[in-house]
Amino acid sequence: MKSSDAGPVTIRPFAWDDLRSLHEAMRRADAAPYEFADNPLAALEADLRQPRIEAAADVFVADAGDRLVGWIRVDLEPDISRAVATPGIDPEADDRTLRANLLRQALERAGQAGADVLHVPVSEGDDLLTMAARSLGLRPVRVYEDMEYHP
Repeated sequence: MKSSDAGPVTIRPFAWDDLRSLHEAMRRADAAPYEFADNPLAALEADLRQPRIEAAADVFVADAGDRLVGWIRVDLEPDISRAVATPGIDPEADDRTLRANLLRQALERAGQAGADVLHVPVSEGDDLLTMAARSLGLRPVRVYEDMEYHP
C-alpha cells in the first residue's frame, strides 16, 4: 500500500497515543528498537521518556490517516550545538517526498534548539534518503565502516 493510496500524509509531532502505531511502523521498516526486550513496546516508551528527549517536541510522525508511515527522531546535543536526526519510513507506504518532509521537520527542530549542525545517519544503499538530504542542502561528511569480528 503506497501512502498515496491511504490519502494525504501529514507530518506532525508525536503524541503518546501514537506509541503503539509508531512501534508497528518501526517493525514494518525493520527498524524497531528493543525487539530483544521482554516487552519491546515498554522499552520504546522508556526510551522516549528519558530526560534527554522531549518526545512531543523531538519526534515527528508521518500520519497517513489509517496508520503511521514514517517518523524522525531528533536527538539534541546542546553541549556541542549538534542534533542527530534518525528517520524511518514504512517501505509499504513510501513516496519520494516523505523523506524530505521529515528532514525539513528535523532541520526546523534543530534550528529552534539552537543547534549549529544536524547529522543524519544514512545507510550506504539508501539513495532516496541521500537525495532528500542533498535536496535540502545537506552534504556527506563522514563514512562509517561496518565491521564484524569472527573469532
